[in-house]
Amino acid sequence: MTVQQLMNDESSWQMHASAVTRTAGLQLADFEVAHNLRRVLLRISEEG
Repeated sequence: MTVQQLMNDESSWQMHASAVTRTAGLQLADFEVAHNLRRVLLRISEEG
């Protein structure tokens, strides 16, 4: 595939954008859980 074809292939860009959006959505939940857990552990370590 040439660069010109790649730049003009709108459906390919939309497919990749959708895949990235799905992946980010899945990772966001994990990130929020990990971040909350980190805050709890930090608070416990500061109290103890």
